[in-house]
Amino acid sequence: MLTSSNTSRAAVRSMASLTRAVSSSSPAAAAAFAARSPAALSSRRLLASNSRVMQQFPRLQSLNSTSSKRAFGTTVRMSSATRIETDAFGEIQPQDRMPEAVVKAFGVLKGAAATVNMKFGLDRLVISNRAIEILGGEKGSKKPVHPNDHVNMSASSNDSFPTAMHIAAVVELENTLLPAMQSLRDALQVKVEKFDKIIKIGRTHLQDATPLTLGQEFSGYVAQLDRNIERVQASIPHLRYLAQGGTAVGTGLNTFKGFDEAIAAEVTKMTGTQFYTAPNKFEVLAAHDSVVEASGSLNTLAGSLFKIAQDIRYLGSGPRCGLGELSLPENEPGSSIMPGKVNPTQCESLTMVCAQVMGNHVAATIGGMNGQFELNVFKPVMIRNLLHSVRILADGMKSFEKNLVHGLEANEPRINALLHESLMLVTCLNPVIGYDMASKVAKNAHKKGLTLKQSAMELKALSEEDFDKYPTTNENDNTTNTDPLLFPTTLVSPDVTAALPETYTIRPLRRSDYQRGYLDVLRVLTTVGDITAAQWDARYDWIASRNDEYYLLVICDGAGRVVGTGSLIVERKFIHALGMVGHIEDIAVDKDQQGKKLGLRLIQALDFVAEKVGCYKTILDCSESNEGFYLKCGFKRAGLEMAHYY
Repeated sequence: MLTSSNTSRAAVRSMASLTRAVSSSSPAAAAAFAARSPAALSSRRLLASNSRVMQQFPRLQSLNSTSSKRAFGTTVRMSSATRIETDAFGEIQPQDRMPEAVVKAFGVLKGAAATVNMKFGLDRLVISNRAIEILGGEKGSKKPVHPNDHVNMSASSNDSFPTAMHIAAVVELENTLLPAMQSLRDALQVKVEKFDKIIKIGRTHLQDATPLTLGQEFSGYVAQLDRNIERVQASIPHLRYLAQGGTAVGTGLNTFKGFDEAIAAEVTKMTGTQFYTAPNKFEVLAAHDSVVEASGSLNTLAGSLFKIAQDIRYLGSGPRCGLGELSLPENEPGSSIMPGKVNPTQCESLTMVCAQVMGNHVAATIGGMNGQFELNVFKPVMIRNLLHSVRILADGMKSFEKNLVHGLEANEPRINALLHESLMLVTCLNPVIGYDMASKVAKNAHKKGLTLKQSAMELKALSEEDFDKYPTTNENDNTTNTDPLLFPTTLVSPDVTAALPETYTIRPLRRSDYQRGYLDVLRVLTTVGDITAAQWDARYDWIASRNDEYYLLVICDGAGRVVGTGSLIVERKFIHALGMVGHIEDIAVDKDQQGKKLGLRLIQALDFVAEKVGCYKTILDCSESNEGFYLKCGFKRAGLEMAHYY
């Protein structure tokens, strides 16, 4: 072990102070620090000054020159001013190709190494030329601080470069990509809610299919991004393991006990995100599966974004001879020769980004395959492609959100026209008139150019009145063409739904339940009266206008007939921090359906609704003879209620 002079120790202390300052300053400062210093803990061939750093720090111009000297035996055109490095083969002037995030990561790593080695009293791990300058020596003289004998002690490019790779990857994924993903996801969720009531024709195999809402279609995009956020987050933990301390082949030769753990702790402190020393250094030097995994998550994200952009692009095609269901924002003139044209440039741009990311992943995958024995030398191409994918995906999503998603509108007249022209609505009549008759109605309508209603009436499959009774979307959807559910089905308990007898369903009340026997079921419970259709509609509209207060559920048998019902009325109070109390009322089951535990299921379902909407308790009235039943349902006796009937 070499002996250092007092001046060398002073230089190390100055270097440690400088690196600590860099660790607490801006990313640009970290990059500048990396640019100022020889690549102490990395291959000096790979570090070059960043042009933006040079502009921010003019003083560095004196350390660089712009030329087209031969580098590695090849004439190259330099993209920016570079620093001339030296090694055993002489002068080297590398091209400016290293990703900025890696340069910054090396700045963090150098700072961490200087701090750790100061703590261990090993002042030979200094940044060579910077230390020489501080000591008043001649830069490049290698005296009194030698770049190999002093600076690279306890380090090798074999472990420092993959360490910088992981630092850069984690920081960029967390600070650049994930925020952009979440922002786009939230913007699409706004459209889900905005388009929730707009019913459109669905499409499978690029052919007409059964209807859904535009909000439901966009909810698929939101779910895709939710899953992709989870995938990216799941790939980050494996990148938190650092190779530093493995030195040349993973054995830790020429380092000292505790160096690797101390480096990981210091990097954690400097970056503000958790890092660990890799438990097996041989794996992190010879293989980079974690980088391939992260790149794979970006590849999956690219596939999802391509689908989303492509869908919106096709749905916005037109304006008159395409689908035209969406109106895209007019960001710029679409054509110099065709006035009024709005091209889907944001969709096209994002899909090109996705294509590039997929290509980057192929290269990263091949790089991951090329670890021979104790070292994978494809590190630069792997981290370059990963960081390139992160950057263009983040930028692409931000642009897509700002310039397209925010201004996206539904073309409702066109949506309605296509919906009512489709023959696939006949699928909704299958449970009513049977598959064979529904098929005849559709074929007759197509052959004669009729609407489904006209065809059904012509074939005497349904009367006009009966045809209008039936919804054009699934019973469990939140909306239909003219017959919306009273509240969203997300408030219906999945457990209760699963516990019902086979073919039975539970859902919110809808207007057409007047024809399905809803009032007859209530008559099992109490007096109802002779309520006309007009009176029913008026009361239904009044209740629907307060759908955060009235929650009415029905259970239907296999034929769609209402066989049970119950109500939850939510009361808002000042007590319990403006709390809410749920009142369960009007539990009724048709006489021929009793014994199937339908009443129990209704109570459980309404109790679920109360909890979901935020009630702090639920109250129900019952006779003393039924007390035992309600105790089994989880309720408790709470005093005695008095009633004054009028």
